[in-house]
Amino acid sequence: MRAMRGADERIRVLKVVPTLRYGGTERQFMTLSAALDPGRFEVNLACLRPGGGLPAEAVRHGVPVDTYDIGPFHSARTLALQTRFARDVPRRRIDIVH
Repeated sequence: MRAMRGADERIRVLKVVPTLRYGGTERQFMTLSAALDPGRFEVNLACLRPGGGLPAEAVRHGVPVDTYDIGPFHSARTLALQTRFARDVPRRRIDIVH
């Protein structure tokens, strides 16, 4: 995908976390976000369930947060949210989903 963009465009990274609560995975994400060169990487956060204090910290670091609130896998609402997520990745031209 990178070859199709201009060489001066940043690599778009989407980090997917299950919750916005402070835990090991979420802390690792914030550490990684702060360490990546903002001139080379555009970091985004997708969360599968709302709640917790991580969004405020992400905003302080300039990291956009999208919440999908994906619940039980057998519901029609979950299917719709999964579909939204799947469409958002190419629409936002995400290069890496982690």
